[in-house]
Amino acid sequence: MDATRFAADACTARGSIPIPHGTGRMLVAGLSGSPEPAGLLYMTSPVRLIEESQTLGPRTQALLAREVREIELVATAPHARRTGIGSALLHTAQSLTAEEGVQIMCAKAAARDFPVLRWWRHRGYTLAQPGQNIRLHLQQAITCNDGHNNYRLAVRPLTGTVTEDRMLHVHPGRQA
Repeated sequence: MDATRFAADACTARGSIPIPHGTGRMLVAGLSGSPEPAGLLYMTSPVRLIEESQTLGPRTQALLAREVREIELVATAPHARRTGIGSALLHTAQSLTAEEGVQIMCAKAAARDFPVLRWWRHRGYTLAQPGQNIRLHLQQAITCNDGHNNYRLAVRPLTGTVTEDRMLHVHPGRQA
């Protein structure tokens, strides 16, 4: 999809963009008294994970599309940095997806982008080490990782816990 069509779809469909395996959603926020956008969050079904799970069958792929969201982008404008816009967008995304039955949120961050990694951790996300596997305990256990490309996965069940042995285990709905 080219950028012009992507933007047109986002504007005409109230932030929803059709993508493989579901719909992407774009949230935009502003600051009071300013006509400029202050922040943007874009999230989708975990397309790469769904496609890599092809051997597990269409039921597993549908489960991932329904219960996991990947945040592809959180950006704030320079004039809106340190105002809480990014956190507000993330909170809104988590609330909207929880209403839709999503169990797990995840995001990728560059392995050495320490301010961004710290931002995710301070918002309740657990960071996998580069290349560390994560097991998502949904209706069946599904293992994923960052693709071994100098990224770290940040993961958070909307309710539940994360435990660690050699890999991170995400248990939605289970309290510590």
